[in-house]
Amino acid sequence: MTEDELLPLVNKADGVIAGLDKFTERVMVGAPRLKVISRYGVGLDNVDLQAAKRLGIAVTTTAEANTQAVADLAMGLLIAVSRSIPQAHQSLREGKWERFIGHAVYQKTLGIIGLGRIGKAVAKRASGFEMNILAYDVMEDKSFAASLGVRFLPLAELLAVADSLPSTANLIPDKGLVGQEN
Repeated sequence: MTEDELLPLVNKADGVIAGLDKFTERVMVGAPRLKVISRYGVGLDNVDLQAAKRLGIAVTTTAEANTQAVADLAMGLLIAVSRSIPQAHQSLREGKWERFIGHAVYQKTLGIIGLGRIGKAVAKRASGFEMNILAYDVMEDKSFAASLGVRFLPLAELLAVADSLPSTANLIPDKGLVGQEN
């Protein structure tokens, strides 16, 4: 929603469970009773954190709310793309019965960029396909990696050797990974 759409909805709110709507300073000032903004999911890019702090509004996330669903989707997309499922489906809907040659995911090399909650959930699923799991993360969880046989690599090396790359890291257009120098 736009600021103008949000203002009449939050003007008497004590707390808000926010989706992707932008909570700007104008929106927060227009909600004088507001004490907490809880983002459904993990990102806080749509909340003016400095304004919230100045106004005494707590900002939280529901960090694990989407972890399993996003990991399922990442694996589903990996399989769909590898096996050409969307193309086969479209062909069938068009009344054709074309043959599509896909690629197996079994025992392939998976590169995970960002081994946080979602990346770890993807790694667990990938282990069921006996994939060779490589990861890049600025904070390496060596204990988790050892439990699944995940190998950490520098980003450039991971990009060069992985067969598939579901990214769960924060990316900034034209700047690459958050916290990385380009």
